[in-house]
Amino acid sequence: MEAERDNFRAALDWNRKTGGGNELKLAAALTPYWSFRGYLSEGIERLSAALERNPSAAPVVQAKALTSLGQLIWFGGDYVRAIAVCEESLALARQINYPMACARSLQTLGMSHWYQYGDGERANAYLEECLSLYRELRFDAGVVFTLVVFAAICQSKGDLARAEELLDEGLTAARRTNNNLALSIALVNYGRLEFAKGNFARAKQLCRESLRLREELADKWGLVQCLEPLAVVALEQGEPRRAAQMLGAIDVLLELLGAPPPLMFRADHERNLAAAHAALDKETFAESFAEGRKLRADEIVSFALDDSINSPRDSDFSKTDTYFSHSETDSQARETSSVKGIEKAFAASQTANASTNGFQTLAAPPPLAAKKGNNYFYPLAVLTLVVLLIFAVSFNSRFARSKSLEADAPVLSASFSSEKLSTNGKVVHAVVSPDGKNVVYMNGMRGKQSIWLRQLESANNVEIIPPSDDVYGRPAFSPDGNLLYFGRRPRNVKGQLDIYRVSIFGGVPTKIVNEAQGWTSISPDGGKISFVRCYYLEDENCSLWLADTDGGNERKLVSRPRPFRIGDNKISPDGKTVAFAVGQSKNAANEFGLVEVNIESGTERELSAQKFFDIKTLAWLPSQSGLLIAASRIPNKNFRLWQVSAATGDASPLTKDSESYSALSLDKAAGVIVTTQVKEDFKLFLHKRENPSEKRILADAATVGFAPNGKIIFSSPMSGNDEIWSINSDGGEQKQLTNDAADDSAPVSSPDNNSIFFVSNRTGKAQVWRMNHDGSSQAQITVKEGGYPIFVSPDGHWIYYHHGLQRTLWRVSSKGGEEEQLVLNKEKHRFAFSPDGSRVAFSEKKGEEKFIVIISLADGRTIKTFKYADQQSWMPILDWLPGLDWLPDGKSLAYVLADNEFDNHTLWLQPLDAETPQKIADLGDEGINSLAFSPDGESFAVVQGGWKHDAVLLKGLR
Repeated sequence: MEAERDNFRAALDWNRKTGGGNELKLAAALTPYWSFRGYLSEGIERLSAALERNPSAAPVVQAKALTSLGQLIWFGGDYVRAIAVCEESLALARQINYPMACARSLQTLGMSHWYQYGDGERANAYLEECLSLYRELRFDAGVVFTLVVFAAICQSKGDLARAEELLDEGLTAARRTNNNLALSIALVNYGRLEFAKGNFARAKQLCRESLRLREELADKWGLVQCLEPLAVVALEQGEPRRAAQMLGAIDVLLELLGAPPPLMFRADHERNLAAAHAALDKETFAESFAEGRKLRADEIVSFALDDSINSPRDSDFSKTDTYFSHSETDSQARETSSVKGIEKAFAASQTANASTNGFQTLAAPPPLAAKKGNNYFYPLAVLTLVVLLIFAVSFNSRFARSKSLEADAPVLSASFSSEKLSTNGKVVHAVVSPDGKNVVYMNGMRGKQSIWLRQLESANNVEIIPPSDDVYGRPAFSPDGNLLYFGRRPRNVKGQLDIYRVSIFGGVPTKIVNEAQGWTSISPDGGKISFVRCYYLEDENCSLWLADTDGGNERKLVSRPRPFRIGDNKISPDGKTVAFAVGQSKNAANEFGLVEVNIESGTERELSAQKFFDIKTLAWLPSQSGLLIAASRIPNKNFRLWQVSAATGDASPLTKDSESYSALSLDKAAGVIVTTQVKEDFKLFLHKRENPSEKRILADAATVGFAPNGKIIFSSPMSGNDEIWSINSDGGEQKQLTNDAADDSAPVSSPDNNSIFFVSNRTGKAQVWRMNHDGSSQAQITVKEGGYPIFVSPDGHWIYYHHGLQRTLWRVSSKGGEEEQLVLNKEKHRFAFSPDGSRVAFSEKKGEEKFIVIISLADGRTIKTFKYADQQSWMPILDWLPGLDWLPDGKSLAYVLADNEFDNHTLWLQPLDAETPQKIADLGDEGINSLAFSPDGESFAVVQGGWKHDAVLLKGLR
């Protein structure tokens, strides 16, 4: 928005000339911008003039503008004028019955009377009415902010017990809203209270929890707000050097924000600087302060959260700064900035009450109840910050969001409760009955599968369908809970599932629909079933269908071309629409969304503008006010449960733990949720080629490759998300090379052993990156047409990669530049390069036969073809992972095959001078993600394992 400041001004001037009241609307809408950027004089002048020029504007618009003007004036420190303006706005808001404007005006009036006159009684009266209105409006974020203001006033008067009561209530409300901004504000202010009580360890814990939330929100002001009390805690705990480092870091953040902080905050900051300076000698203070100023934003957060880091000089951070961009990038400029910062800190420590940035000095608020040992900490600063942050929750769209995401389901308002229903890791699908009394689940993942019913009250388990070799899809209950619908097909038979119906009391299942994907939904009256078919054609990749529950009257509702797929779907509680998940995940971007289609008209409507990496399952809330979904949003790899408003499309995460959730089922009363927790369990195995049964487990992994010197480079989720690691073949010298919130994977080494190329979605979708072999100097290589690296040319000049969406073969200079598609314009699941880079191998199907085709990279000419060893088997590895590999001598190809269910893995060797392949090894039933041969060809690495699924019962998510 800062870059558009001149455009905002031009728009205001144009609207002033054309009239019609839009000037006043725009000026009121810009209030948060003016507040956060510190342009108070401009905002006050613009709003005041707009109000004068538009006396006939709609009363609602005038009330908004007056309320915003009063708050801007309050920020400027003119409390008397703020009172006058807010009294006018309050009167108008009462007259037109505009409760949100009333609440905002009352809040400003309460704090103005407290700041100007120390009139606690009157301030409390205004704030009590404000709080009452927010509660009536069910605007929980406003409730939280007002409770925090109340608590700060009580704390400043020495009434810590009452402050604690208010903050307890505020914290409860914040957790109920699932609003991380409100929660982080409540947490940091609870930390301030614990500090005032002398509980410094608890204060640090709460402020750190708030800091983590602010980091997740990328809330710049919030980072500063959390770091300041952490610096104060360090002072109190006898760590003045750490405090000075943190204060130096805060000083940099304030500069990068480009806006002056509120006066009360600035006064506290300067007092804390003075206290840190007094606790250290001049040289140590200057050194520590300079160390803090040298940290980037992401390093500051890591430093604040890690007690083991005593000096930023010794830290080794490799993350890219995603919060701020420095205007001065060279070291000399940064050093100059550091010196200026130290000089400024010394000046501030000597004149703690100096007025800067054109602000008028505030009249001193009522004196604080002093506490021995912490007289440098002033909790009243929080009042300014709370009101500043409430602007971030605007009273139009954000109010609608709060209303639309209200906890209208019992499971959303109850305290978090989780109960494991299985522990064997083999329950992929589980659904709860409409009455919430039973759970039906599929037990078994490989081999025999069966369907069971669990009675929740008695914990008794009853088998509905006995074990068989069939493969099952996700089940669905009929509205009365007596029938179960599910997808099924015989094991190792190609094709989609057929949908069956059976009584929950057992019996012979009846087939009702052919060829479906297993995502089904039953209408509220029990008469219709929706399901998905995927034929994987260019113009119809997947389609959503509707039929009678006896299988009659099939009708296609919507379809999507490649690469888009349709996933889970649910008929709405009123039976008029079907909501469905649709999108693509091939390029590791957030391109999966929610859409609903009207059953009668076929009209589609996007339910939310917010996109996800993938949406596994969804469920309507009984009131039809929104949906619950199990989804992942990059850069967070875990699948969380989310609530999505049907009215506004806003999405809010309900689970924030480290678990990953897949299936999701809600009972009719929305009192319980049955979901499945999923855990990745893949290991990196190193096999001897001559004796494949001789193998060593090296680490948890996802993908693997070899460097020319024999070092193994691999990706692994063992640090929380996929990062690139290196390890010796004997398991020694394991080292993490990347550290980013996004996923880094598929490492490929350059022939000179100096560089590693890998794929990362840290910019929002899959792009090729380069780094040194020690993890340093990470740089993005592809910008437009990204994808997954495969091979580096022998001269090191080109990096070849699999296009993220098209799955064609591309290349780009290893130093970056124009990306180009090769002469081979074919979409293939995988490509394998010969060691000299002259030939490319890939899989191809001709009729019912499957071949390996080898072509010349220069002209696309086919050199040779080989039939696969087993025509009934498949390559089990994801299409961008290496499952086809050349041996280092360039004389043979190796590949992995598996049966139709991706079991019975075998490794084959295809000599180029022979027609018949040779089986090298039986690798078992566990899934295989990646394959690579060592530079000497004497060993090979395999990433092998699976996913563990267990059913969980959730009775509360607050």
